[in-house]
Amino acid sequence: MQGLADGFFILPYTLPGYLAGKVGEPCPDVASEVFREARSAVVQRITALSALQGTVPVDHFHRKLGGLLWEHAGIERSAGGLASVLPEIDQLEASFLKEAGIPGSDKTVNQELEKAIHLQDYLTLSRLMTTDALHREESCGSHFRTESQTAEGEALRNDSRFQYVAAWEYGGERETPVLHTEPLVFENIQVTDRKYR
Repeated sequence: MQGLADGFFILPYTLPGYLAGKVGEPCPDVASEVFREARSAVVQRITALSALQGTVPVDHFHRKLGGLLWEHAGIERSAGGLASVLPEIDQLEASFLKEAGIPGSDKTVNQELEKAIHLQDYLTLSRLMTTDALHREESCGSHFRTESQTAEGEALRNDSRFQYVAAWEYGGERETPVLHTEPLVFENIQVTDRKYR
């Protein structure tokens, strides 16, 4: 719920643990082509955001994004709501790039610029979350698809189609992500429906 409401997700807490295991490994060469390309992309992104000259604060767009996800991609969701929110996210991003203003400079600490960078990341992540939720045509865990419920109103899983672990691969900016799946195999337990009554 916190991830939906305020945009802070699990990754910032898991990434340091992953990176801790990398201590002592050789650092990438800053003269390498890969490093130069990555640095150039970051500089271009920061320069473009710093040039935004609108009058609307970044927080306005962040709150609107949170509202869209809360309303359409929250705990209770429907295919129609999920499908409708994807173009709304695109429209919100277009408005952000046209109307937002980033005061200050990119040459010093700039919290508004940091917020803008995070917002762009959240826009990308919100598209992925919505795409995943739209793809998963079942009620599962704490997420309830209105089209996928029993006659008693209980969550209805679809184990024949969705009994797997999934990971989406980033396909590039504005490109469709690629879904990778690995089947879940249960040897010591019998999978049963969860009842909430």
